[in-house]
Amino acid sequence: MKAKRLNATAAFVILLIPMSCFAQDVVRLNASDAREGDRFGSSVALHLDTIVVGASRDDHGGNDDAGSAYVFSRHLGGVDNWGQVIKLTASDADADDLFGFAVSVHGDIAIVGAVGTDDGGSGSGSAYVFSRHQGGPDNWGQLTELTAFDAAPGDAFGHSVSLHGDTVVVGARGHDGNRGAAYLFSRNQGGVNSWGQVTKLTVADAASGDFFGFSVSLHGETVVIGASGVNSISGIDTGAAYLFSRDQGGSDNWGQVLQLTASDGVPLDEFGRSVSVHGDLAVIGSWLDNDGGTHSGSAYLFSRHHGGIDNWGEVKKLTASDASTADFFGEAVSVHEQTVLVGATNSDSFAMETGAVYLYSRTEGGVNNWGEVTKLTVSNLEQGDSFGVSIAQDMSTAVIGAEWSDYRFMTTGLAYVLFGGPIGDLIFQDSLE
Repeated sequence: MKAKRLNATAAFVILLIPMSCFAQDVVRLNASDAREGDRFGSSVALHLDTIVVGASRDDHGGNDDAGSAYVFSRHLGGVDNWGQVIKLTASDADADDLFGFAVSVHGDIAIVGAVGTDDGGSGSGSAYVFSRHQGGPDNWGQLTELTAFDAAPGDAFGHSVSLHGDTVVVGARGHDGNRGAAYLFSRNQGGVNSWGQVTKLTVADAASGDFFGFSVSLHGETVVIGASGVNSISGIDTGAAYLFSRDQGGSDNWGQVLQLTASDGVPLDEFGRSVSVHGDLAVIGSWLDNDGGTHSGSAYLFSRHHGGIDNWGEVKKLTASDASTADFFGEAVSVHEQTVLVGATNSDSFAMETGAVYLYSRTEGGVNNWGEVTKLTVSNLEQGDSFGVSIAQDMSTAVIGAEWSDYRFMTTGLAYVLFGGPIGDLIFQDSLE
C-alpha cells in the first residue's frame, strides 16, 4: 500500500514549461477536515472562479460513507489562492449515501449526486441542488433534493450529473434492470426556483446492462449520455453514447438526435464510460480500448456538421503517445473550445498506477489536427493515486482529481488546479514534498 507525507494546507507549486519562461500556477486542494478513506477528488466541477470537489466516502454525523462536497473560490485567502468556502452535506444525510459521487456547478448553482440514498428504495439515489447566498452571503445552502418520479431500488440516480444554465441532467445507470435512464430538470419547472422534472430520457433499443446514464454532459441545447454496456453489432459491452437536443421533435421536447459509436469499436471497449460536450464538439471515452495495449484506452472526438448538417461525425480517435497496457486512458474526459483533456488513471508516470492527464489542442500538428500537446503529471504522485480520475476545465483553468492519494491518511484524496494562462504546452511539478 501507499504512504504519503504531505502537510494539511493547499499550496502553490511551480510549473516547468519547456522552451518558455512563462510561469503558471498550480494549487493542491484538500479538505479542511480530511480523514482516511474520504476519496476527495472522486468528482470535480469548475465554472469561472468556483470549484466543487466531491468526497463520496466522507464519514460525518456518525454516518459512514455519507459523503460530502467542498466548494472552493479563487482569491479566497489571497490572490489566486483557491480557498475553501464551505463543506456541502445533505440535509438528510445517512450512511452509504455516497453524496459527492458526481458534482456539477454553473454560476450560482451546484448539483451533487448521491447514488446511495434510499428515498425510492435501497440505492435509488438522488441529487441535491445548492445555491450561492442561500441562507446568507456565500453560504451555498440546499435548495431542494431531486429524485426521479419513478424511482426504484438500485436505480443509482445521481451516478452522473451535469448542469448548464437553468437545466440539469441526472443519470440513473441502474434503472430498469441496468438499462438506465437520464432525467432532465429545469429551474422554474412547476414554479419559481422549483427545479421540477421536465422529461425522462431513454432509448428505444434499450437492453438490460446498457448502463445508459453512466455518464452525462450538458451544454446549451445539447445533452450527451454514455451507455458503456451497449452490445452493438461489434459485440458485448462495445458501448455507445446518445445525443439529445432541445426542440428535437417538438418545442422543448429533448429528442434523440443520434447514437454515437466508435468507428473501430470492438467488444469490451466500454465506449461511453465518460462523455463531455461543449458547443459543437463532443468527446467520448473508451477506457478499455486495446489499440495501445490491453485496456490502454482511447477517446473519440465528434463534431457537429462533420459529414453532413447536424451529423456529429467522428473527427479523430485520441490515444496517448506512450500508451501501455491497463492505462485506462479515457476514464475521464473534458472538452472546452480548443482543448481536450483525457485522464489515464492507471498510467505509470512515476510508479504503478499513479495516473496522468493528456492534453490535446485543435491546432497541434496542423489545422484541426487535434494533436497531443503534452502529458500532465505531478512529481509527488505515488502508486495508485489515480490522478485524472476526474477532470473539469473552463477557459484557462483546469481541475484534476486524484481520489486515491494518501494525503495525510490512506485514500484521503487530493485535487490539483492549473490556472493563470493557457493550459496548453506545459508540464507541471509539485515542488513541495
